[in-house]
Amino acid sequence: METVVASLKTAACEIVITGLGTEARSAAEALASALRAAGSDGPGRIDIYLPAPESGNDPLKPRETAPDAIVIVEFDSRDALARAMLGGALGQAIGTLPEGAEVIATGFDRFYYPVPDSPGTCAPAPISYVVRYHRPAEDEAAFRQLYIDSHPPVQAALPGIRAILCYLPLDDLAVPGVARGDYLIGNEVAFDAVADFNAAMLSPARHELRAHYDNFPPFSGRTSHVLMQRHVM
Repeated sequence: METVVASLKTAACEIVITGLGTEARSAAEALASALRAAGSDGPGRIDIYLPAPESGNDPLKPRETAPDAIVIVEFDSRDALARAMLGGALGQAIGTLPEGAEVIATGFDRFYYPVPDSPGTCAPAPISYVVRYHRPAEDEAAFRQLYIDSHPPVQAALPGIRAILCYLPLDDLAVPGVARGDYLIGNEVAFDAVADFNAAMLSPARHELRAHYDNFPPFSGRTSHVLMQRHVM
């Protein structure tokens, strides 16, 4: 299969929030507002992900409990991300979260891949299947390379697909005092509605993706698959 080249690369910090329940949305919005007030070196884009309003159905994966919220803060460059993560802006914004919030913040290179109806320069659809593979793996580089070579081309064949993204962790970046995710690689596919996602999960492309999973290089970390609704701030 021909490898699909990413059409856009950005840098992003993923902030996973648990422990807040119904307070999570307002807390995530306050965090985003604090980052917007950071000045000219602030993020270019902030997305807040909340659990999807309807249950999704992926017959090949058991339903999992989603985090209360995920905030993905995107920057134009890795240098800008590094300044925000290491220089205090992201830490200060995370500090605005209410008592009881449990937070994991991870830096990524974020890649957008083309889909049939879009060159892959944005993620316009609100329903995202957020997938994360966790360490360890016997050969992390080989695992990631096979994943990005094999998955985006097949995901582009999912009916109704509106966006494809892959996330590669930046292990040299962290928010001081905040836990970092143990990610091997991340993936996200977006759809216009939960019904479109459900239909895609019944397609031949979904079964082909599962076949790829069964032939990945050895890894013993867990995987997570959660259906979220994305709100652009």
